[in-house]
Amino acid sequence: MFGRQLIGVRVQIILIAGIMRMDFVKFFWANAISVTLRIAVMGSIGYAGGHSLEQIGIDVSKITYVVTFLFISSFIGYLLFRYIRGKRSQ
Repeated sequence: MFGRQLIGVRVQIILIAGIMRMDFVKFFWANAISVTLRIAVMGSIGYAGGHSLEQIGIDVSKITYVVTFLFISSFIGYLLFRYIRGKRSQ
């Protein structure tokens, strides 16, 4: 049941269960319980997070403006540094 929850190794866990000849009934019930729990948890997270999706979008747009401003400021600062250093070396 735990291996079914791990992202990236789900298929390998299922293949290993088949290679090791795990009992089909045991595998079926373990997989069914695991899927049910996963759907319940992920559905709850999606429901809870869906209400705040607009706020997340607003926050991301604010962060985008700040990052853009910092990038442009850093680039201008770099150009000024190179210009001043070039003047001193002449």
